[in-house]
Amino acid sequence: MCIGQVGNLLPHVTLSANLAQHLMPEWGLSAAEGGLMASGYAFGYMLAVPVLTTLTDRIDARIVLLWGSIVSGLATAAFGIFAQGFWSATAIWSLAGLGFAGAYMPGLKALTDRLPAGDTSRAVTLYTSSFSVGVGLSFLVAQLIADRWGWRIAFLVTGFGPVAMVIACLLMREQRPAPKAGRLLNFAPSSPTARRSVTSSATARTASSFTASAPGWSGSGRSSLRTRARRLG
Repeated sequence: MCIGQVGNLLPHVTLSANLAQHLMPEWGLSAAEGGLMASGYAFGYMLAVPVLTTLTDRIDARIVLLWGSIVSGLATAAFGIFAQGFWSATAIWSLAGLGFAGAYMPGLKALTDRLPAGDTSRAVTLYTSSFSVGVGLSFLVAQLIADRWGWRIAFLVTGFGPVAMVIACLLMREQRPAPKAGRLLNFAPSSPTARRSVTSSATARTASSFTASAPGWSGSGRSSLRTRARRLG
């Protein structure tokens, strides 16, 4: 899974690594246009991750991870083949971000669902730490290939990275989550009492954190605010 995660991250910053040196001069983009194009990845991720992550509570996370990895890899390769300017590049890169939304947190769920309780902590640590390794390799590989063979080849090569996670998904055993009723996305607390409890607890944590880190507050001021925070919590 860690190797698959590194492969999934190989496309992650391919655009950012080649934006200033290759893409902006070739397409005549301004700094604002370059920034908007690069942010398409985060925009696609932002739109998709609440749905895809929640979906792993209803279907096997392996399925979400598999298709997310496929979309991420295909979109990255498509960028190298079809991107011709600001609009096409932004649209394709947004699709790549959408794919990554199904390839990161669902991967963590797919991993922990298949491990005994005693192995979960170590596995999560290794899986999440592979993020930094994957991003670093993405920068390195994308820049080296682009400098030698061109940026389009860099996108094509890094687009093959998610194949590692696709293989990992195909080797996993099936693991269906327990059936759940209700809407797929439901952000409201279950009752008015729970809503008040959530609000009070959040306020208490915020106040306690603030008093601990505010150097300009006197001792009596901190003590008073902590007392009120404890009453809220």
